[in-house]
Parts: sequence; C-alpha cells; structure tokens
Amino acid sequence: MYTLEIKLNPKGYEKALEKRFWLLYKLKRATIQWFNTQEHRRVTSDEYKQLATEFKEYLEKKENLSKDEIKEYDQYFKKSWTELNKSFKLGSGKFIKYTDLGQATNMFRRYSQEGYVNWSSFEGIAADVKSGYLKRRKQSESFNYIKIPPYREFNGFIVRKRNDNVTNNGIFLGGSRGPEKDKGFFIPFNFKANKGKDIALAYALSEQKMSYWGIYRKYDKHGKVQYFAQIIFEGEPYNVNRVTGKGKVTISVDVDTLSLIAENKNQKFVFDLTRDHGISDKLSKLDRKIEHSRRLNNPQNYNEDGTIKKGRLKWNNSKNYYKLLGKRRYIWHKLTQSRKNFYGFIANTLLSMGDEFEVHKLDFKKLQERIKYNKETMNWFDSRKSRGAEIMFNAPNEFITVLNIKLAYNKLEPVIVVSD
Repeated sequence: MYTLEIKLNPKGYEKALEKRFWLLYKLKRATIQWFNTQEHRRVTSDEYKQLATEFKEYLEKKENLSKDEIKEYDQYFKKSWTELNKSFKLGSGKFIKYTDLGQATNMFRRYSQEGYVNWSSFEGIAADVKSGYLKRRKQSESFNYIKIPPYREFNGFIVRKRNDNVTNNGIFLGGSRGPEKDKGFFIPFNFKANKGKDIALAYALSEQKMSYWGIYRKYDKHGKVQYFAQIIFEGEPYNVNRVTGKGKVTISVDVDTLSLIAENKNQKFVFDLTRDHGISDKLSKLDRKIEHSRRLNNPQNYNEDGTIKKGRLKWNNSKNYYKLLGKRRYIWHKLTQSRKNFYGFIANTLLSMGDEFEVHKLDFKKLQERIKYNKETMNWFDSRKSRGAEIMFNAPNEFITVLNIKLAYNKLEPVIVVSD
C-alpha cells in the first residue's frame, strides 16, 4: 500500500470545508472526554482498587513463587483485568460501538442527519482515540488520560467505502443521496502544484484498488490553510524505483551519522545527520520569543517564581504570537520535507548497491529516556539529559521507515539488528 498526496483547490468552498473540520473536531473532543470519564470511573472504582492491591502484593512475592504458581497468578490477573476493563467499555479490542460513546454518539447522529459527517470519518476518529488510550494504558508509568488537542492541530479525516467519489479531476465530498448529497460539493485537484501527480493518479485509478481516502490540511508560514487529498492505493506507485544492485549491503544507523557499506564492491558512504545549517538555533530563538510573548500577554497565569499556575486558565495571545507560531511551523515543515527527500535519496542509492540489506541501529527508545540518578556512581550536578532532542531533530528511525517502504515495493525486507 502507498499514499498519493495531491494538493486541492477549494475554489470558494473553504468555509464549507472548515465547517466539516470543526464538527469533526468537536466529535473528537467529545470522544476523548468520554474515554477520560470512563478511565476516571475505572481507576476510582472499588474493584480496581482491590485488584490493584492484590496485583501489588503478587509482584512483591513473585520471586519466591514457583513457575506453576506464577503461571496461575498471571492467568488470574489477566482474566480479572480484562473483565474489569470490559465492564467500563474499555476493552483492548479494536472494535468500537459508536452507540456507546455518550455525548459523542448524540452529536454524530445530529451531524449525520444534517448531512455534514459520515460514519467512516467518525469511526476513524474513534479508532484513533481508542488506540491512543490503549497505548498509554500499556505503559506502566504513563498518564492514562488523553489530552484534548487545540483545533489548529486537528489535521484531517478519512473516508471509506466511497471510492467512486474520487475522479481524475477531483473529489466529491458528500453522499449519494439525502442531506449529505445536498450539502456535498466537488473539490478539484491543483495539478499545477503537483507536477506528475496527474499521471500517477490516472495510472492508480485505472490499474489499482483504492483502500480509502482523506482530506488533510496544513498551515504555511503565513498561517494560511492548504488542503490536500491523501489517497491510499494497494500495489506499487507509478514509476517506482527498482532494485538494480547485487550483493549484501550493511547499513549502520546512529543519531549522528548514517553509514552504508556494500560488501560486494567495497563501497562505503557516510552521511552526516548533524549538519542542520543553523536551523536548530533558529528554532531555539523562536521558542524563546514565543514563550516571552505568551508571558507578556498573560502575566495573570504565572506564579512569582515563573511557573504556570494550576487549573483551567484563559490565555490571551497576540497577533505577533501567532505570527511566531507560523514561522516555527514553517521551519519544521521545511525541515521534515528536506529530511524526507534526503532519506529518499539515500534509500535510492542503496537500491543500486545490492539486493540484501542488513540494518544495525541503536535502541533509540532507550536513548530518549532520562538518565536516572544514582547517588553511588553520580554527582548530583552531573548531566542526566538524554539524546531525545537529537533523535527528534535527526529522526534516524524515519530513514528505516523510508527504506522499508522502498524495499516492500520490490518484495524485500531488511534484517534489522538492534544494539544497546
């Protein structure tokens, strides 16, 4: 599967698009509130407290138990936790019953009757929220409640089972009958900003099966919204890169450098990931300006020591604040796009070097963890910073993702070796 992203030309339908975005954002907000409410009821229930106490006692005496006893306890707790979660409608299954989502269910029924929202978009939002909640619950030290993101960070929605709405020229956003058809409108593609995408789209629509599609938005440096269609097809993209080399290629991925070694031709390339051409300094300066602007316009929200007050706060932000946010967003956008192109160039180089790939990488997740203080081996003033900022900036794991996608088109898989 692959994604074909094409810029859209709303052509006077910006307000209609934003209304759908706003209503879907309200649905997401209501869905998050439902999950947070159920999680609060779960952890404050007597059943949860009793089971948590039993589980804590089991962990304390686990070392002195036999394998059979441990197995029996594990089965008991697994069954008990599963039943408890299901009783609060928070089971670990992917299936979501939209009639059980409280206020979000009522809102969806109203919006769908008015012709603004279809079921697949709401289903996608509910599935994303549930997967985020389950991911937090699996992490023992994680905060299980989900934060409600601001409206500007709500990026888009997906549509399933309406593949006929996508044509060579654009997308029809609406149903085939009823209120949704009356409120629907056609959004043409802007192929001037997507050179070559018209041929790739025509090839995909005629030769391949479409899984689903969606509409997403991005903000440019001026804060103006740009809309894009993301269409998911099964198969290989038009004019895909092919493996032309023979032999084994060993790739070493580090936070700082990325080296490629081909054993058959004794070739070696080293790509330095630390050269950012001053972008990190620009982002640091922007972050300081943004924080200064926020403190300047909201002195009532800060304590005397400079920390933010607790509780629900009202923030008053100036035009300059949003202008600085736009600049930072634009820099990150340019950085991620250039990094993606750079990793694509490296992956294409690999395809011409060999047909067997072995990737050696560090445990990046462990490198992101803050070093714990050990009073026996460390001084209190020793730095305990992790390499999380470098990993976020260089994104070495993104290269492995790009490589996996390109190799998958050629029906190949790399061997990944993780080292400490």
